[in-house]
Amino acid sequence: MRKKVVILALVLLFVGFGFVYAENKNAQKTGNEILQELVDEEFAKLEKTGAENNIFNIQYLKSFYWSLQSNVYVNVAFKADLEQDVKRIKSEIETKYNQAVARKKEIIAKQNKKIKKEENKIKWEPPKLEEVMPKTFHAFYVRVFKDGKLIQKYKAPIPYDEKPLEFYSFGVILEPGEYELHVVIADAVYKKVAGSKIMKITVPDLTVKALMKKRSKLSTSEPVFYKAVKQLMQENKLFTVDKNCYEIGPMKLIFYPYIGTVAFKGTDKPVLTFYVFGTTPALIRGSNQPQWDVEAKLSVLKDGKAVLKFKPIKMKNPYFFQTLEFLRKDKKPLEPGDYTLKINLLDKNNRKKGEVKIDFKII
Repeated sequence: MRKKVVILALVLLFVGFGFVYAENKNAQKTGNEILQELVDEEFAKLEKTGAENNIFNIQYLKSFYWSLQSNVYVNVAFKADLEQDVKRIKSEIETKYNQAVARKKEIIAKQNKKIKKEENKIKWEPPKLEEVMPKTFHAFYVRVFKDGKLIQKYKAPIPYDEKPLEFYSFGVILEPGEYELHVVIADAVYKKVAGSKIMKITVPDLTVKALMKKRSKLSTSEPVFYKAVKQLMQENKLFTVDKNCYEIGPMKLIFYPYIGTVAFKGTDKPVLTFYVFGTTPALIRGSNQPQWDVEAKLSVLKDGKAVLKFKPIKMKNPYFFQTLEFLRKDKKPLEPGDYTLKINLLDKNNRKKGEVKIDFKII
């Protein structure tokens, strides 16, 4: 119990050091108020002048979309160079930690001089540095504008671990249309620095109504490959920033997309997804609900010739979701090179057809 009290005291001590910079200006301000002032200042610059603070080199990468009844779940992938700032914060905390430990040892040493019996002297081991180190170092803020009006705003901690960064992500629910996202990332420990970025996105109409709209032929949304798609243990309705993945919390799904060039090892098993426009559900005898009956035939082309064919896939809704293996009949993987994945679609309910071609590499 005594060790926990000491650790808590040290943590509070280090948090207090984080406020020194601001307390010199105004001793009445809390840490949250200082952080909010820093963030609000960056948002004001973005809104008034469009001036971005590139201290963290925030970069918009791409967006991923999930169809809802009348809206679209939008997951935005971005990068930010936070590693050097984490090192700065860690260094400052370590300095304060060493100072606090040295002072504590000095106090104990003075007290022990007054104690004659060795067994009565105070014995103390400082907590490990990891125990007082923050779990997160930066806070993320986003304000969503449509036609110049603020319609949504969110904040969340940015996760930290030692793994290499591919991207960060956050999710919002929006109607189809054009938006401006004002993003601020701030040092959440010492409240000293913040970076900002304006991201402009166009949300496609992937609503259920749009998917069911009659068309002359079948078409698809942008195909996306994933390294894996996993099930969350429980529903997450909170606004969250994720690292190297994105989640659709209400659906309890987490996605690990390929970012950049579409390239796989021959032994990879990527998951391919896309939405199909123009399909028609039909009433089937013995069923109370309309059902889809869409067939997808996949083949891999090399220089225009089929080198691999898959069994036809039966789709029970307009969302194509399939794990692919690039293995030949002899079970050996395709050789490195450039390939094209060809997908022929047929809606057996309305007899409409469509075709998709996706270029990719085996490395």
